[in-house]
Amino acid sequence: MSTELGAWLRHECEACGWTRPEMAGRLIRAGEARGDRSVPGLDSMCHNLYRWERGGDGVSERHKLMICQALGIPPCPLRHRSAG
Repeated sequence: MSTELGAWLRHECEACGWTRPEMAGRLIRAGEARGDRSVPGLDSMCHNLYRWERGGDGVSERHKLMICQALGIPPCPLRHRSAG
């Protein structure tokens, strides 16, 4: 995930008033709602969010869809953002 995309994600969570653990929980529920049985636990998802927000390793398409669902936005805008 690019630094720009990471900053966007952090901004969106803050705009919703969500802490990192709350967003992580929303991502887990979004994945489970999609039938994903391999969603990481809360601690791992919090670590992923922390890494993504700082422009770390790229976010998978699966996680991009979960982020969009958690934020209540269509996946198209996020899918076109740089993952590198």
